[in-house]
Amino acid sequence: MAFTLHKYYATINVTAAGEPLWNPPTQTLLWPTYFTMVTAIVTSIIAAVVLAAYYWSTEAADYIDDWRSLLIWLIFVLKFALEIATSSSMYTTGTHAPSDGPQSLWYQTCTATGDTVILFHFAININQFCSMQVAVHFCVVLIIEMGQYRCSP
Repeated sequence: MAFTLHKYYATINVTAAGEPLWNPPTQTLLWPTYFTMVTAIVTSIIAAVVLAAYYWSTEAADYIDDWRSLLIWLIFVLKFALEIATSSSMYTTGTHAPSDGPQSLWYQTCTATGDTVILFHFAININQFCSMQVAVHFCVVLIIEMGQYRCSP
């Protein structure tokens, strides 16, 4: 999601044939993207703590595991709630966005017409930008390939 936001801000003023790539900032919902990024960060931190404990020693991992077991349900509920809320927000803002109101980045890229994709091909691969946000299992994008905007099904 950080890459998505970076690409959005890098291309926010791009136009082609008098048509802007993105809706005006006042008509673009960014909170679903930020929310997804925060969810990923929290999940990564939880996983990193456990991995770091195993790096030091099994005893440290056992200690962390004992400590974590006290909070396991809280962490589980938090992680589950964040993932449900993220999925729901992406679905809601992506499939039911008003045609004349604020729209998420997901909606703007995943509902782009073929003409729009061709018009802005010099600045962004809209189809891949959509896939990066919602269809990870269909489109594997390695971090080292992001700069090349290649997508392999």
